[in-house]
Amino acid sequence: MDGLSAAASIVGVISLAMQLSQATRKLITFLDTVKEAPHEINRLKELLQLVYSMAIGVVNALEYQRKRLGDLAPGYNHLHDVLAVCLRRISSIQDITGKSHISQTQGNLSLKSWARLRLSLKGEEILELERQLGLSLQVLNVSLTTSLFYNDLPLAHGKEMTDVSYFDGDTAAEVGNRQTTQQLISAQSRRPPNTPIASERVKLPISMDTSSSHAAYSWPGIISACFEINKRRRMYRSACGTETIVEKTNRTYRITPVFLSASIEFTIQQLGGCSPTYGLRVHHVLSYRAFRMQIFPVLKYGRLKEFLAILDEGVCTINSTVADTGQSIVSMADILGNTEIGRFLHSQGCNFELFAIQSTLTRKISPGRFGSVISRLDFAEYTPEQIVLRPDLDGHYDGGLLLDAIEWFMSVGLQVTILPHSEYLGSLLPLQSRKILEEA
Repeated sequence: MDGLSAAASIVGVISLAMQLSQATRKLITFLDTVKEAPHEINRLKELLQLVYSMAIGVVNALEYQRKRLGDLAPGYNHLHDVLAVCLRRISSIQDITGKSHISQTQGNLSLKSWARLRLSLKGEEILELERQLGLSLQVLNVSLTTSLFYNDLPLAHGKEMTDVSYFDGDTAAEVGNRQTTQQLISAQSRRPPNTPIASERVKLPISMDTSSSHAAYSWPGIISACFEINKRRRMYRSACGTETIVEKTNRTYRITPVFLSASIEFTIQQLGGCSPTYGLRVHHVLSYRAFRMQIFPVLKYGRLKEFLAILDEGVCTINSTVADTGQSIVSMADILGNTEIGRFLHSQGCNFELFAIQSTLTRKISPGRFGSVISRLDFAEYTPEQIVLRPDLDGHYDGGLLLDAIEWFMSVGLQVTILPHSEYLGSLLPLQSRKILEEA
């Protein structure tokens, strides 16, 4: 097998790493015989020892990868060019020290070797070779990390690689390619034709399937209830063809009594075959009347000082992680701030910076869920850009879905200026405040 065809598979890269380790070991053996060498030579020898150790690690890792994923496993392409560069650096040192190399059967090896090495190699050349070799070592190290850990190789677990460990000795040299360093370098001067470029590398395919169901019931003047089931199913396929399916199911049950200014939400979340987790939350609902009397006049006339005063009376900086403790949000709001606005902002998870009057919504933007809101509001024939929530719209709203819809408006830069009459969601407040700042 010639060098070009050998490098077209992972076997060729392994052979290239073995050649690098063998060439480096020979140089280290030669430099060990040099007595009273200057500091530059000692530094060069230490650097060569690092390259040697790295080359052995590459061989072991690739052998393990080959055993797991086969000869055409992805993730080794970076190493091909990097190993070739390192071999070029080693070859340059071999060219300089080649004339100084003396058979170990001759006498006075150290003295003659150093004398000839001193004549053939200048200090500046040693420093330049050291610099080039150091750069190659850094690239080799990074490439080994990014390329091989792409396939989750347990390089740190030696017990998993004992059956493929490579040791650069006389017997191991017989296993590798018998090409000389110069022959292998000339063959690796360009990328093999069958090796894919970066944009063509093998990618792990992922398929995803989502489904949701929703139902709502209401008894006017008494109570409203709704439940929602969301399922997300993902299938991961590895490079060796192994398929892994992960399914996540979220169930949400919510009731909103009219005589209470809160909605009670019960959630069940299950991931795969794991045990389900349960959550119980109480969301405070700010009535439309309270909004019209306390907030709307301030926003309408742009009285920013009064707007800041309202926020100061409530919860100015809301810690949204409080809701994850499972405690009632209403009771926690009593601790953080005793005003109705403060409770409501806390329940909606809005974070305010008073001086900038900006907000960071803690809920994730979910454009995919916007369609569910549209269908429930009988706006399915319109595009999202044409929809404005109207105060005369009848019906009951799911607070979470409406919040996602309004966040979607924010993501596309739309201003929602008309509010639903049944309840006021916290994300509308930063929308209005942002508009005031833009007009100021």
